[in-house]
Amino acid sequence: MATYYVDSNATGLNDGSSWTDAWTSLSSSDGTATTAGDVIYVASDHSETTSTNLSWSGGLESNPIQVINVDKTTNQYTTSSQATYYRSGGFTIGGVGVRIFGIRFESNTSITTTITDFVYTDCYFDIGYNSGVKAFQGALTGNTGKLVSCTVKVQRGNIVVMNGNSRVIFEDCTIFSARNNASTVNLLLSGAFNNWKLGSFAEFRSCDLSDFDNLYVGNSGRDHQLDSVFSNCEFPASYNYQASDTVDPRRTLVSACSSSTTSPNINIDSAFYNERGFSKGVTSHYRSGGASMDSTGYSWTFQSNANAVESLAPAESLPIAKQVESGSQTISVYLAGSASLNNDDFWIEIESPSEESSATSQKKFRTTKPDPLATPTALTSDTSSTWNGSGVGTKQKVEVTISPTIAGTVTVRCYLAKPSTTVYVDPKISTTGNQRVFDGVLVDGEATQITEPKFHPLG
Repeated sequence: MATYYVDSNATGLNDGSSWTDAWTSLSSSDGTATTAGDVIYVASDHSETTSTNLSWSGGLESNPIQVINVDKTTNQYTTSSQATYYRSGGFTIGGVGVRIFGIRFESNTSITTTITDFVYTDCYFDIGYNSGVKAFQGALTGNTGKLVSCTVKVQRGNIVVMNGNSRVIFEDCTIFSARNNASTVNLLLSGAFNNWKLGSFAEFRSCDLSDFDNLYVGNSGRDHQLDSVFSNCEFPASYNYQASDTVDPRRTLVSACSSSTTSPNINIDSAFYNERGFSKGVTSHYRSGGASMDSTGYSWTFQSNANAVESLAPAESLPIAKQVESGSQTISVYLAGSASLNNDDFWIEIESPSEESSATSQKKFRTTKPDPLATPTALTSDTSSTWNGSGVGTKQKVEVTISPTIAGTVTVRCYLAKPSTTVYVDPKISTTGNQRVFDGVLVDGEATQITEPKFHPLG
């Protein structure tokens, strides 16, 4: 374990042993700093232009190699200015077990990170506009990593490319395109892999994502096993989930996100996409007395595409959850559309607390989907509800009786298998029975967000 120094202004021995004898190129460090725990100090005024890739190996998750931007007069971490590493043409930042703090990386073509177990913190990526633009491409199967408080600027095209079995988390990042010579900008590209067994995962937490046109685009003719999660992010005022493409992604969850034009925007606040359709919140259609945000009623628009099928992949909704007390009670889910649906077109799955006489942690699972040889029947007609909006003239409901022996959470998921169909679902479960009450107040349960602390790289 050793400390090394990089400074393009150094005039000494160029061996990395001190600020006087510092390496004048950051690429000089990757052939020497290869032991777990090695620390590389990079002067905040360092600037270099090179044709060399970067790659460090030997780091561990528990004892990584660290590359840190510092004020060389104090040896303290700083972000007031950033060391700059520029390469004309695309280049790769690779290695194993690497943490990089406060470095600015620039390329006029592409920057690809192939580090296994990486973290970039307070870094800036300025990525060019030639063909093949890509950022954070997991070219090695099994890559995992995180970007914290980073800025990613892409001149045009696809911003984040996910390959192979890569898994990346973006936290408190700003990701945008300069839109040079680009009519549209895609945030996520599920990239060059053909094996359906190799899936990728991208999660965005508290990020500014306010500049893109298509959330997702795929490469035609390839399998795309990409899952993505967006929470507490800023989205554009309008966007397409998928670019015009014959390839479908897998699953996308959007939670507690808003746009710069409206906050909160229920159209963005909650959404779930899978291969056969999507569900997301809308304020244009809602059931009187149903779900509301403050005084604004809303529902889920639940849409299936032409490929939705009952047996394999129906469109799937976000989960609906509610706290209940023990005892026999009826769970009701209300929906409305322009045509009557059967129980093989629309069904629900319910997880409820244990119904054993001696309650266990094992929940009770039910589905209203009919048996494979049963004759489909129309869902129960709903004659008591008032729906607002157009296309909601056919009102139906799904009711299930549960008898939990302990209090707990009921979770409902809705499925829509009729192709090319739109239905509106009230995401408020109606319960005719015992519900959780505290000090005389009905409690529906609240989620608590836990924020990870951000650590200073030099303590």
